[in-house]
Amino acid sequence: MITFKYKAIRSKDGKIVTGEFQGINAEEVKQNLKLQYLIPIKIKENKTIDSYINGSIFIPTLSTKVLSLFCRQLGIILSSGINIIRGLEIIEVQISDKNIKKIISKLLVEVAKGNPLSQAFISCGNKIAPILLIKMLEVGESTGKLDIVLDDMANYYESEMILMEKFKKALYYPVILAILGIVMFMFFTSMVLPEMQAMLKDSEKEIPFFTTLVFNSVDVIKKASVYIIGISIFIFLILKKFLSKETFEFYKDSILLNIPLLNKSIKNMVTARFLKSASMMIECGISIIETFEILEKLLGNAIAKKCIRSSIDGMKIGEPIDKTLSSYNFFDSMVIDMIAVGIETGELTKIMETTYDYYIKQSEIYISKLIAMAEPIFTIIIGVVLSTIIMAVTLPIFGMLPG
Repeated sequence: MITFKYKAIRSKDGKIVTGEFQGINAEEVKQNLKLQYLIPIKIKENKTIDSYINGSIFIPTLSTKVLSLFCRQLGIILSSGINIIRGLEIIEVQISDKNIKKIISKLLVEVAKGNPLSQAFISCGNKIAPILLIKMLEVGESTGKLDIVLDDMANYYESEMILMEKFKKALYYPVILAILGIVMFMFFTSMVLPEMQAMLKDSEKEIPFFTTLVFNSVDVIKKASVYIIGISIFIFLILKKFLSKETFEFYKDSILLNIPLLNKSIKNMVTARFLKSASMMIECGISIIETFEILEKLLGNAIAKKCIRSSIDGMKIGEPIDKTLSSYNFFDSMVIDMIAVGIETGELTKIMETTYDYYIKQSEIYISKLIAMAEPIFTIIIGVVLSTIIMAVTLPIFGMLPG
């Protein structure tokens, strides 16, 4: 259990009260406070000295790659008839990373106490593993099919990892080119141009208009860049400070979804994650509303989260799922129509899986397009800027030549 500090309004007299409450996560604490007729204002994890001594704060979140490997290894071990305690011991010995070994060690201690694996993850901290994994482990433990669930989760995290690696690769090239361009620009403007300007001044020759224009433009950019960077950082910090995390993320994701090609890549990836996660949970018997509540925390996009939250609220008052998912125009009409057909025919999970395959392929196509478009665009921009500076430098030199 995690200890949380809270500030709340007491319903009977309207007074603000503070205190501490233990729970698995902030949402559980919020619900328990409401049962005590307290309206939560603020709930925050109480990070005490003991937390630091026990090391819970320093335990990292498991990456998708680690989760995939963990689920795959433990699934194979359990399917071989080896018990879970021995399985965790085998995995602990094989791992070289100290932080991950620490997590496995804590899981092993909790399981040895008689706790199920899902509860062991919760006991280690609410940020160690995604809620999807914990919920799926609970299903596997209750049905006696933990090895099968672990194998399914390994496949899920493998596909997530591969897709994210491709997306990151699409961003690496333009980032590297941008850094290279900035370094070359700084070299020319700080080392070459000052020398050239001094030489031209000493020669008392007439400087070409193009060269003067470029030199003056570079001076303006150099002087203004400091202010532009400073103002940008200031605005960013102000927005971060005064906007809630949800609002900040919403505006950030809104901007990203208006960038050509990048918007389609993001939408397809989030849609694929939504379809795969939902189909797995519904297939395991988790209700649609609970599935959507878990998805709200998983999708990693503020617009999609608001769409899912709107859908949950709509379903609770009896609205059909296809109508509730139409809000915020995030999901394609194809996704909504396919879900509606799946519900009507009783083949929802099967149709979700099929649609997921389609969106995975679409994600790969748009990521490839993003890479193909980014390379020439950034190369042309850097080429034009550097060519302009080189031309501005060489023109006066040709003018100094005799004859």
